[in-house]
Amino acid sequence: MHNHLLVQYGCGLCQPSNWLNFDSTPSLFVARIPLAKQLARLVLKYTDTNNTPPPQSLQTIRNIMETKAIYGDISKGLPIPLKSCSQIYASHVIEHLPYSSAKLALANTLKILEPGGCYRLVVPNLSLYISNYISSNEANAAISFSIETGMGTQAWPNLFSRMRGDSHHVMYDSKALKYLLDSIGFSNVREAKYGDSAFDFSEVEDPDRWSSPENIGFECIA
Repeated sequence: MHNHLLVQYGCGLCQPSNWLNFDSTPSLFVARIPLAKQLARLVLKYTDTNNTPPPQSLQTIRNIMETKAIYGDISKGLPIPLKSCSQIYASHVIEHLPYSSAKLALANTLKILEPGGCYRLVVPNLSLYISNYISSNEANAAISFSIETGMGTQAWPNLFSRMRGDSHHVMYDSKALKYLLDSIGFSNVREAKYGDSAFDFSEVEDPDRWSSPENIGFECIA
């Protein structure tokens, strides 16, 4: 019953039924409050009916109304038996974690992969932002770099931004990400491209989130 599981964490609204989809956003807690989903539906209906600009918190409201994800924080460990997963996927997740939490997340990922199981992940490509910064002649290049990488903000985040975990804690280039995966103990670590796996990740991979050179993806084996 617990063999060859397909697991995705940090799933957002990508929740295919063949996968176990985990997310740690607090909006999942809100979704469990009685009438929370009905209230979220009314807010979205009011926005559409009155042609009002979408609120900044629209994604959180949509999460509350539509999510079918399971609450789970990979840095603390998922409620998954050890060595039970044949495939694990994470899209734009670990850059939202402090470095120590990212290492725990990857270690926990390796623990629940079965021998020969495959892990794929994709993150923003820090080296591109650095290259753009270095080549820019704009006076505000440093400001743009901070904001575009998600490690700086235009203003204090609102409540819903904090609930979604919008900020980036650590950014990676291909060398750093390979170093991290190797150090955790994954094998056959390689830089990957969208859809190039021998395993079937088609239900969870989004080509926009794998676009290059803005992003870098890796695949590795337990």
